[in-house]
Amino acid sequence: MTLQTPVKLPYFCNSAGLPGPLPTPDEIQDASRRHGWGSSGGVCVIRGIFLVKYGVKVTENEGNALLFVEEHLNISAPRLYAMYHDPHSKVLHLVMEYIQGVDMESLWKTLSVEAKSSIASQLRPMFTQIRSINPPPDFIGGVCGGGLPDPVFGTMSPDNNINGPFKTDEEFSSALALALRNNWEQNGRYGWLSGYLSRHVPTALKGYRVTLTHGDLHMRNILVEKVPSFSGSSVTGVGEEGTGQHWSYQVKGIVDWESAGWYPAYWEYASAVARFQSEDDWLESLDTIIKPYPQEASIILLVLQGLQFI
Repeated sequence: MTLQTPVKLPYFCNSAGLPGPLPTPDEIQDASRRHGWGSSGGVCVIRGIFLVKYGVKVTENEGNALLFVEEHLNISAPRLYAMYHDPHSKVLHLVMEYIQGVDMESLWKTLSVEAKSSIASQLRPMFTQIRSINPPPDFIGGVCGGGLPDPVFGTMSPDNNINGPFKTDEEFSSALALALRNNWEQNGRYGWLSGYLSRHVPTALKGYRVTLTHGDLHMRNILVEKVPSFSGSSVTGVGEEGTGQHWSYQVKGIVDWESAGWYPAYWEYASAVARFQSEDDWLESLDTIIKPYPQEASIILLVLQGLQFI
């Protein structure tokens, strides 16, 4: 697998693949006002068929990741219809398919054990497929090349030793250690955790294959829809037992691909665990969706704590 060639901007998909005319600037502006978004950026839905994401933090990596997924994978993810800079504000706009569904985070506590198991069983082959794509040789970085899009590897000014891209997972883990050390120095303090991890992370996290990675495997980025169950096996949520109606939950899409890229195989799991901020049992399901890397997750948790990302 070679790297995805980034599309030239402005990008517009073939009009035959559109569900309707692309949103006009006035439509986007009006929808943004209704959603309370300012000129700095936001997300708005247009006509119930388009989702527009725009702002200073929106990157071409997300648009190119969606194009890569559409071309190489058969999973539920939004289609990219357009990517361009607004001629006046110069802010990047992504016009995507609007996927009807509810984010799993808002539903999780109401779901039965069976419903959670059903959702996990639908996600498992999707992430298996994502991770089965052959990586480009000797490369860890964004979908199309360049540095790593995860904010952990961001710096105020360019620094390839932290931003990447990298050739090996040892360089990748060294970047984590360097980012941690720089963070402590910039804050005028030096703790035992920073020194300890700086010494040991580069050797503790090496020897992993590289995989295509979504980069933000969180419940809020998984959309599901409740549909009547006709299979004879009921998958119900809390409060639905005894109503005579059986429901199942269908995964409608995996969204928010801005951090997608080529990472060491442990990163999807480890970063998801390290960034987990809830008291529910999502991690039990996560263990069945992708291969667990508990030791690596423990290390990344300490790194993100040191970086003050969590």
